[in-house]
Amino acid sequence: MFENDYILKQIEMTTKFLAKLIFGKESPEYRLQYDETANAQPADRLCLTLRRMIDEGEINEAENLLYENIECEARAEYLEIAIDFYDRLSKLDEKTLDESDFSRAEILEGLENVKKLYGIETT
Repeated sequence: MFENDYILKQIEMTTKFLAKLIFGKESPEYRLQYDETANAQPADRLCLTLRRMIDEGEINEAENLLYENIECEARAEYLEIAIDFYDRLSKLDEKTLDESDFSRAEILEGLENVKKLYGIETT
């Protein structure tokens, strides 16, 4: 119990810190952008897909998709989406995470891996 609380606090502090430091935002939430024809841009489509996958309990698959996109092209938008992704996962309850075979420790580990991929050091 205490370990999960500690991990949850670490995730929350990290996502908020990164959002503020890198994007100058108070919240780690990725804000969807639309072009003038109201069509979602590639980054927005990725974000929407990841959110849907979280809702459907496909967390491992969603994380894999996130990494595929980052490894293909480490765009700033993908970092912002990754921060949003792990922040959203951290807000899921234990039952939902267990059903998806995911843990709070994996959330923190994923966030740390994303930081490494982008060359971000926060220690």
